[in-house]
Amino acid sequence: MMKIVHILLSVTMVLVDSASLPSENKPPKTQDIQVNLEKIIDIAEKYLNSLPPDTLSILRKDIRHLSQTTNKCKEFFCEAETILASLEHHMFGEGTEIVRTLGMYNKHMNCNVVNQSHGIQAEVRTLLIELRRCGQKINSSQ
Repeated sequence: MMKIVHILLSVTMVLVDSASLPSENKPPKTQDIQVNLEKIIDIAEKYLNSLPPDTLSILRKDIRHLSQTTNKCKEFFCEAETILASLEHHMFGEGTEIVRTLGMYNKHMNCNVVNQSHGIQAEVRTLLIELRRCGQKINSSQ
């Protein structure tokens, strides 16, 4: 009898523990989204103030047209993640802090990256300025 009670308690504990695991289907918490947004703003600011000019002047496709409205800013974040992930630099590229944070933020969006820049290029500095500006714009509209 005691063994059965012990087994039932063990099974119950496993079920309770597994119920608290995050699910891929659960929508992200507003607080998590907000934290990631603020982190993106902070990282962009930090990079703008600390990276050397030659790093900030690396040219990549120009996506400033996506930063004009709050709705477009959300598309801008998706594009920015793709662009920064493609850079071969220790501060950017796959797995770096800014790309990971953008990825976490963009998880709740349906990102459809569309190249609308027609070969126009802009400096990474400009991309970071627009990331910060868009983040602030989204932050103030929430």
